[in-house]
This record gives sequence, C-alpha cells and structure tokens, in this order.
Amino acid sequence: MNSPSISSIIASQLNRGAAQLVDRDEKAQVATIDLRAGRRAKASAAYASASVYLSAGMALLDEAGLGQPVRIDVQSVARARGVRVF
Repeated sequence: MNSPSISSIIASQLNRGAAQLVDRDEKAQVATIDLRAGRRAKASAAYASASVYLSAGMALLDEAGLGQPVRIDVQSVARARGVRVF
C-alpha cells in the first residue's frame, strides 16, 4: 500500500481551509502546492488524486486573478484528466 506523500498531505490540509483564504499571495502559494502535489500524484499514476489537486490549484489561481498570467503545465493537466492535447 502506498502512503501519501508529504506534498499531498500538506495540499489536502491547506485545501480544507482554502475557502478562508482572502489574500491573493496566499491563494497563489496554496495553488503552487496543489499543482506540485498534482504533478507528483500524476507521476505516481495516482490520476484521481492528481485531478483533485490540479483542479484545486487552478481554481485558486482563478480566484486570485492569476489564471491567465501564470504558466500552467497544460500537458500535465490534460494527461491527468485523460485528454489529449496537441
């Protein structure tokens, strides 16, 4: 049985309180942690978890108004969701 990584444990805990975040920088920091946890989950073939973390990270970036200027690894997001990007 695989135990969760530290990054996924931290991301999960931060996501529990994400609704309370109001500061743009804090949202961006939590989004970064989510995206990192999502990439690591994807690399471990934990696609369902990867999708949760990547979606949470992208939602926080949108809330913070950073969805457009922040470079997101679209290939990783698409692969985690089972979508092919050309």
